Amino acid sequence: MSEFSFSAMGERLTDTSAIPTRLKEFDSWLVAIETHDPIRDNILKRPVFPSGSANDTTSFEDACNHLEDAVDSGESAGLGFQFSGTPFCGLDFDDVAQDGCFVIAEAYRTVEFLNSWTEISVSGTGAHVLLEGSLCREHKTRKDFNEWHVEAYDEGRFFLLTGRQSPSSNDRIMARQSRIEEVHSQFPKRSGSSTVDSVAVEEAQESPKAISADAEEIHATVKRDARNGSQYAQKTLNLWNDNIPATDRSTQDAEFLMRLCFYCRCDHRLIRECFSSSSRGWRRHAGQEYTEYRDWLSLAIDDTLSAFNGNVYSGRYAEA
Repeated sequence: MSEFSFSAMGERLTDTSAIPTRLKEFDSWLVAIETHDPIRDNILKRPVFPSGSANDTTSFEDACNHLEDAVDSGESAGLGFQFSGTPFCGLDFDDVAQDGCFVIAEAYRTVEFLNSWTEISVSGTGAHVLLEGSLCREHKTRKDFNEWHVEAYDEGRFFLLTGRQSPSSNDRIMARQSRIEEVHSQFPKRSGSSTVDSVAVEEAQESPKAISADAEEIHATVKRDARNGSQYAQKTLNLWNDNIPATDRSTQDAEFLMRLCFYCRCDHRLIRECFSSSSRGWRRHAGQEYTEYRDWLSLAIDDTLSAFNGNVYSGRYAEA
């Protein structure tokens, strides 16, 4: 196992020599940087190459080359592996370790039971277990405990990998379908799913319903509606991921905010969170000082809400 030194800022976060060969076979890589989200006051991993979208990936070799460029420019950057379109899944254990050593016995027992390639996260307080297999669709992606939690994904997410193997890690990514199912079956069950019309706008009502969703659930809802054939949702998703040719970004930002009014049922806080967490929002934020961005976004949402005179989304929000 290779030794690797980590620093909080301006360093390479991934030991590329320690990444399992099996992962390198897939064009599922991106470069991400650590950045502070002043709205939520936490550290985010923001994709910067091939684009600002977590769904846009490239080869391992290409990502490694651009990782060096990011590090040379003073960023705290690493390689992210996107699970979509691969046979792999990952479990992300948070707040279970100190200085790279497990301190939560139950989490350690689960990792030992899965017995696959395991690494310590950038912070040193978490761990990633990567396996070959898929998750159970009837269960949620997150399970909370008193002082820690675990999340599981096989699509739609990337892990920023360190290559810093846990002392008890298997040297290979193992196929463990039965063990994955046994662990994931202990996660909370999803509520009953509901079908949506092919055009999301047709689900609207005149009066808003109470909001209990967050930005991840709104994003999951838009993706679900797009998969079910809604062109309105697909255009919203393209704006969210900043995947539309930039002929007039200000006009596109305004259209995206209008669509967020619909999906967020005119909730100012939720619209702000969705815009700020989107690739479009990150692109806008990167070109402004925080206070300038915050003031612009607040006024833009106010103006959009004043102009919005349509119905709002009345379907069931998807679970992230």
